[in-house]
Amino acid sequence: MDQARLKSKIIIDAIIRICSDRGLPATVVRLGDPDAGNIYIKVSNIVYDCLIYAQQRQTDETVKWVETPTKDILSETQADAYLERQIKYDQDVWIVEIEDPKHRNPFD
Repeated sequence: MDQARLKSKIIIDAIIRICSDRGLPATVVRLGDPDAGNIYIKVSNIVYDCLIYAQQRQTDETVKWVETPTKDILSETQADAYLERQIKYDQDVWIVEIEDPKHRNPFD
């Protein structure tokens, strides 16, 4: 039986709230489908090195946030190019940018 999935807009609101509570600047830079759009979180530090996180559904239907495309830190240019490629495949994606010197995943 499939677990009920949260709407993308609700998850986005949670990300913004978590960042606000932690004193981290967060901005929705691309609006996607409010019900089912994929979400990418771009976390950059003050020198513009970035990590990108995306949702990954596990076999037990739980959701885990994983680093993409690699576990390496990306330049701002590399991160933006990766996100642009994702938009070409799926016009419904959401993108949130967070400034955090420690590159933390907001859901950890």
